Amino acid sequence: MDAERVITTYLDNDDALDIHFVEDLQKRASDLADGVFVFYTNGYQFFSEFGLLLRINYRKNHFVSVIEAGVPETMKTIFGFGSHYYIDKIPGVSIEYVKDVPLWCEVIHRRNMGNDAYFLWGTKMMRDEDILKRDFSIEVTPRHGFSVYAFKFIPRYIAVFFRRIKYFFFGRKW
Repeated sequence: MDAERVITTYLDNDDALDIHFVEDLQKRASDLADGVFVFYTNGYQFFSEFGLLLRINYRKNHFVSVIEAGVPETMKTIFGFGSHYYIDKIPGVSIEYVKDVPLWCEVIHRRNMGNDAYFLWGTKMMRDEDILKRDFSIEVTPRHGFSVYAFKFIPRYIAVFFRRIKYFFFGRKW
């Protein structure tokens, strides 16, 4: 590998990055030191089973990136640092929080093992039907309205709450 610097980012196979994510990250990284982690705190959750798109603020989301010197012997990549939940616990860690642009989309579906409806307060239902097509190249038109939120999202949120309580007391089978 002959790169001066390498940027690696967590990305699940069922999630999406905005078409401008790489460009924006590279631009920001040019002003940041090696070893800095970058969290884009704003993004979207798309609930595929009922078509709801929410804009959320999630400070410890899994779309975190790390900037490293391009030296194979010392590079860890983002996977070498463990869970995104604990990166801020690394001694001496430097984190850049980007709050101005939502550049990721977490797709929530029935088969998600770890991601689900965590957010009730501070979310915003998106009414722009072109966001997914324009920004993520996803050919789906989101639904919106009180009935989708009240009769689809809220019951799912409550079910997830009780499922997490069950996991806490009885463990989780993967």
